[in-house]
Amino acid sequence: MADEIGSIKFPPDPPTNTPVADPLLRKFGLYLQSYLNAQLSRDWSKIAPGERDVVRAVREASSVRAWFDDKQLPSLFVFRHTQLPQRLGDDLYVDTTELFVLWMPPAVEGDKREKRDPFTARVGIAIRHAVRLGRHPWWVDPGDEDPTAPTQGSVLARRLGLCRVPVVKRIDFEPRIKVTIGEKLQDFDAVLVHIECEELTTFDPSIRGVPSKATIAIQQGSPGGDGDNHAGDNTVIRQYGA
Repeated sequence: MADEIGSIKFPPDPPTNTPVADPLLRKFGLYLQSYLNAQLSRDWSKIAPGERDVVRAVREASSVRAWFDDKQLPSLFVFRHTQLPQRLGDDLYVDTTELFVLWMPPAVEGDKREKRDPFTARVGIAIRHAVRLGRHPWWVDPGDEDPTAPTQGSVLARRLGLCRVPVVKRIDFEPRIKVTIGEKLQDFDAVLVHIECEELTTFDPSIRGVPSKATIAIQQGSPGGDGDNHAGDNTVIRQYGA
């Protein structure tokens, strides 16, 4: 067994040649990419001739930096913003994570921007709809043994180790993203979606330094006439992990 925080395990799996990724960010991004491409790529190609996918790449990011390639736009940037751990009981926690999803199309000016603005709103609404659905046939997570996955898609919350279906809390349709390319600072339009995820966290007592339900009695009695310590009213009982 291992400790599990959402879909992250400790001790981790043996290293491979694949770069270490945050499963929450990676799988969430791939799920949204497949959904948006299936639903919106046809409309996107009409207002952006020569472009096919509404999401060409998914990038896991921090709140301040990400690997950026303007030739791979439109891209999704997915990153954790905040996390609030909450305890439900012995060895059972829920980490409420605020996830940010940023959709960034190529920079355009003038009449092209006017045509693309309404579509930008559709992207934000489509992301909300995809999150609410929680699964769709275009995304099957590798290794998913659910017999319904090949026809209905993987269940996102289950593959991410979540307690419940994620919830979209806010959509910002007009964030201005400033990107430094070489020595040039360039502005990009974007859509920023705030998503709340509840990652289920369980701890394996067998690998903890302190047993989760250990009861330790510490005798702090007053010295007796024979010099011994006697446990009495001063005995302290501590519950570790309770």
